[in-house]
Amino acid sequence: MTGSIRRLLALGMGVAILGAACTATATPTASPTSGGACTGSFDKPAEIRLGFQQVPNGDIIVKQSGWLEADLAGVKVTWLPFNSGGEVNQAITANGIDIGLAGSSPVSRGIANGIPYAVPWIFDVIGAAEALAVRKTANIKTPADLVGKKIGVPFVSTTHYSLLSYLTVSNVDRSKVELLNMSPPDAVAAWKTGQIDAAYIWEPALSELMNDGGEALVDSAKMAELGYPTFDFAVVRNDFAQKYPCVMNIWAAAQERAVQLYKSDPDKATGLVAKEFGIDGATAKRQMAGLVLLTASEQASTKWLGGDLLAAIKQTAQYLLDQKEIDKMPDDATLRAAVVKDYAAAAVK
Repeated sequence: MTGSIRRLLALGMGVAILGAACTATATPTASPTSGGACTGSFDKPAEIRLGFQQVPNGDIIVKQSGWLEADLAGVKVTWLPFNSGGEVNQAITANGIDIGLAGSSPVSRGIANGIPYAVPWIFDVIGAAEALAVRKTANIKTPADLVGKKIGVPFVSTTHYSLLSYLTVSNVDRSKVELLNMSPPDAVAAWKTGQIDAAYIWEPALSELMNDGGEALVDSAKMAELGYPTFDFAVVRNDFAQKYPCVMNIWAAAQERAVQLYKSDPDKATGLVAKEFGIDGATAKRQMAGLVLLTASEQASTKWLGGDLLAAIKQTAQYLLDQKEIDKMPDDATLRAAVVKDYAAAAVK
């Protein structure tokens, strides 16, 4: 484990391109304004398309609060649901969304495969909110007990990466475990009908399995301790960010507002998540506790978007290459260009 990865696991992690500038003219320049302020006239799209997932983090708070709809007057804000980062990668490639949420594994894969996007924000550092749930009646007590079992997992996702890493560190031959590509809703359905023995998925689907005869064999907090940290990232199309830097600053400011709300008034913040997911506030609070939300100031630091995050993405890409999940490693210049601290820096209060 490298020194920078150790700092990530101690909750201290990031590199920059794509100037996030905002001026009072119709053509912004390339240096960000303080606090993400965009005053006067600036370029706006007719519509901004946001790909979200059912992950209990600040993005859901922003969605439920309607802040972007209020702050981007005259812009149609469209929220589009996705089940996995692999789907988000496909949507970005097809120009179907402008900004989306994808885990660090699919983002590392996307960078390696040349998807023209960048990471402007870390939605969360994943902990116990992602876990390998095993059916108690399947008598799976150790990694070796997974041999011959059927495990549902969304391929090209953070949980897929964590599961493969877990099998590797546990010396379990992955060819002797049947992995089935399933979205979280599909995994829940397969679990309830007895088609799978286990599933490595995230909240809120994870809680459904735990409440239906499941228990956690390992979670992503433990995998981070073992040197395999995972994250939920925002990804933005490069052409969108370059054309609308002020919109990006406003978007980042809304994400910062959500994080600050969670830290200052967790009951209100988790209440918004509960409303989105149709669950009670206590359940939402417990699910959010399995994630670490970072402020804009933390994200813009050298411990995250400003430096060490690059090492984590590179480590993930190297693992995917070793597992033959990608064909080649992205070079350092490509990696540096894909991690952007400017918008987080502009959102610092």
